[in-house]
Amino acid sequence: MRSARYAGLEVCRGQRVKKLYTDYIRNLALSAVGEYEDGPSHPMTTAAATRRNRGLLGAEDGATAVEAALVLSIFVGVVLIIIDFAQAFFIWNTLQLVVGQTSRDVIVQNGIPVSGCDTTCAETALQAAISRWLGVSSASICSTPTAGQYCVNATTPTPATMTLSALYGFKFVYSYTLGGQITVPIGLPPD
Repeated sequence: MRSARYAGLEVCRGQRVKKLYTDYIRNLALSAVGEYEDGPSHPMTTAAATRRNRGLLGAEDGATAVEAALVLSIFVGVVLIIIDFAQAFFIWNTLQLVVGQTSRDVIVQNGIPVSGCDTTCAETALQAAISRWLGVSSASICSTPTAGQYCVNATTPTPATMTLSALYGFKFVYSYTLGGQITVPIGLPPD
């Protein structure tokens, strides 16, 4: 049976009509649904009950936007790092290919007694291979590249060997030198 204290509003939910009884009318702090055929009453909180005068300390306005900004900035950063790593790996792998192909040319040309290939010939062959494989207009003859510069170098540490190197100065967060280097025998007699 209802007491006069619980006389309240009717709440329509679907096909049923329930009575809403408030314990605290002033703040609508906690409400209860009356006992009917579907069981005992259960607590129901309202927006006014959960809102407190906390100022900006407890405010959650814009929290989703801040979380999305943090997650998206990390995601974009990871994607950019993956793209730069892929570019560096491609350049490094191509430099290995350039040095390998040029070393084969140097070995073959040095095996022919009439046309030997010295360091100048090898450096020119490296420059041509870099322009062909990487689409770069020029590669400098140097030993230490700056950021974004391709360098080629050929030396003969001993009379029987030649060291070929192709380098690239890669800059992302720090400067890295990507390179390919090989030492080949020269002056071998033909088979």
